[in-house]
Amino acid sequence: MADFTTLTEIKNRLVEALATLPEETILLSGDDSSSSFAQANIAEIVEQDVERLEGFWGFLESYRNLKIIALVGMLNTGKSAIGNLLLHRGESDIFQEACIRETSQAQEAKIDEETVVVDLPGLGSVLCDEDDAIVRGIIRRANLLLLVLDISYPIPKHLYDFLKSSEVIKNGSLQRIVIVINKIDCLSDLPEKAQQKQIQSYINFLKHGNQKMEFEGIAQLFDYEIPIVPFSVMEARRSFNTERERQLRRVIDNSLDANANTAINRAEYDLLEVASKYLVVIASYAVMQQKLQDLDGRMTSAIKAVSEQIAESFGREVTRFSERCASIRESCFREMNGCTTDSAERYWQGDNFKWKKEKLRKCRERHQEQIVSEFNSFSSNLRSNISIITRSLFGNVSISTPDSEAITSALKSSIYEI
Repeated sequence: MADFTTLTEIKNRLVEALATLPEETILLSGDDSSSSFAQANIAEIVEQDVERLEGFWGFLESYRNLKIIALVGMLNTGKSAIGNLLLHRGESDIFQEACIRETSQAQEAKIDEETVVVDLPGLGSVLCDEDDAIVRGIIRRANLLLLVLDISYPIPKHLYDFLKSSEVIKNGSLQRIVIVINKIDCLSDLPEKAQQKQIQSYINFLKHGNQKMEFEGIAQLFDYEIPIVPFSVMEARRSFNTERERQLRRVIDNSLDANANTAINRAEYDLLEVASKYLVVIASYAVMQQKLQDLDGRMTSAIKAVSEQIAESFGREVTRFSERCASIRESCFREMNGCTTDSAERYWQGDNFKWKKEKLRKCRERHQEQIVSEFNSFSSNLRSNISIITRSLFGNVSISTPDSEAITSALKSSIYEI
């Protein structure tokens, strides 16, 4: 088990890591065969987790070496009265015992130098949301939850849902629960056997549930057997049936001894739970990275294939164009060779000389137009071929060519040089 200093360093690194997360991210949804990504805003969740960790560590600074008992229950079940009894104090001496909760606050007092009892607001009060938030913020810090029920009423759905929630630790090595069935004195008018039967029936109901009430019972929620203690604060204050009080204190002591030094364990648990929550973010980015790599591989292969096809088409068109240019130049040369002038014609520059000169000019212009036309056909064919090749990969594309004026000028010059 890591020490508190080491865990604090881990917590600080985790908080720093959470601070680097963007407000919005992408998360993987679906299974491996049909996975997709969805945008998610995680800013509020991250803020709550950081606040939770920092709050728990602030608590651990002062309380990690103490045993914490948290009194939990619905309003008016007698949990504050049990708290006062555990402190060996009278009615409302420490914790206010009232039917109506007017404020939402947790109160605490020491039973001894090693044990603190915390009286939490009653669940289901007129300040339900506010009270529940306080309870949820504190219960994970306790070594022991002392859950107080009224034997006159079945366990409320609100309380059962609370027990099923992730806020209540289900691992007995991290936190323990003891259930106190309070106010059994209301059965005092019944014969002893009837009282015991009624109490046992209530215990069985709590453990195993009731199908008609759609209550599954608490036995299947936890990885250990939860002690259930029938009790009456009123009888204890009157020193009637003192064995029940001794039994309650023994059960509490045994439960505290079973996980007396679990604050560090709960700190590790909280760190792991928070870190695990963001594994889905890491997994989403990992899957996305793999998909990007796969896409990159497919794109690379596709681009390579397209490039090879373009190179092949380009080479084919260039060869054809070169052959046509050579043929045009050859034709022009043969035709112009038949119009050569001798020295006398060049000297006198008579009609025959002028006729030959004009014929040469027209021949040159005609072949210049032919070679330019061939270039335009070459350029058009090349654009068309590249467009067809790339359409399967990129869709319709627009292919531009450089200014052809310099090229056509050079091609015309190649004829003029003849």
